[in-house]
Amino acid sequence: MEVRTETTLTRVGGPGYDQAEVVPALVLAVLPPLALALAALVLAVLLAGRGRRLAATGAALLAVLALPLLDAGIEALRLPDSADTALFAWYAITPTAAVPQPMAALTVAVELTAYLLLVTGLTRSHRAAVPAPAAAG
Repeated sequence: MEVRTETTLTRVGGPGYDQAEVVPALVLAVLPPLALALAALVLAVLLAGRGRRLAATGAALLAVLALPLLDAGIEALRLPDSADTALFAWYAITPTAAVPQPMAALTVAVELTAYLLLVTGLTRSHRAAVPAPAAAG
């Protein structure tokens, strides 16, 4: 006689699905991209408030780049009963002979653009935009 101690709280999705293990893994997969996005948005708001619009644009692009990371984190978990876990339509960009991995190429291009805007906006002199006062005389 076999005694099974399995409860409905720990075995929800059938054999091999342990909610007690999946939920913390899902939180750990989603939390870093969300933290990156929120930090980038806060940085963008702070930079825009100080008049650094170019750097703020770069920080806002970094917030957008957190979206594919969010999808990648969720997809890496291989959740049951979820064939398509993508939250955003990154898969809609189909590969071609010239660009076999368009999503990776586009992500890197946008990321480099974001860093370039951020660095250029931060290193450009803020005083250059303000006209010099006229000499009295």
